[in-house]
Amino acid sequence: MKKYVVLIGVGGVGKTTLVYRLAGVPIAPSPTKRPGIYRIRAEAGDYYILDPPGQYIDEVVESLLRIAHMYFDRALLMYDLTRYDTLQALYQIAEEMCVRGRCIAAREVWTVGNKRDVAASIGVEHEPDLTLLHAGRYVKISALVDPLEKLAELLP
Repeated sequence: MKKYVVLIGVGGVGKTTLVYRLAGVPIAPSPTKRPGIYRIRAEAGDYYILDPPGQYIDEVVESLLRIAHMYFDRALLMYDLTRYDTLQALYQIAEEMCVRGRCIAAREVWTVGNKRDVAASIGVEHEPDLTLLHAGRYVKISALVDPLEKLAELLP
């Protein structure tokens, strides 16, 4: 069975690093300049993970608009727990997609707070306001996960 997953977030939140970890790639990735499509084989089937490029909100939105005709089994909205601006960027990306008539199309949408180890070491952690996310017409949160603890759960 094939499953499709898209990673959404601004640059530096760990999207590509997460894919490398899921795929068992031992090297550190460089910044994503063009869309990456990764196939990961698992017992449940093949997973195709799309990692669109973009360091800033407008670049991410433009990348997502090019693939907005696709429907995904799961969208992982990723942010850096130590940087509140990356969480705010998720709200802005989702809103801009809907304003342009292309809301994120996925069976499940998960928010992934990444870099929890760094956040714990410096004593800063920004958790999303799930009521704000639920209130919008663009995102329905299925779960809030920590990728370091629940790596296997990120794939549907």
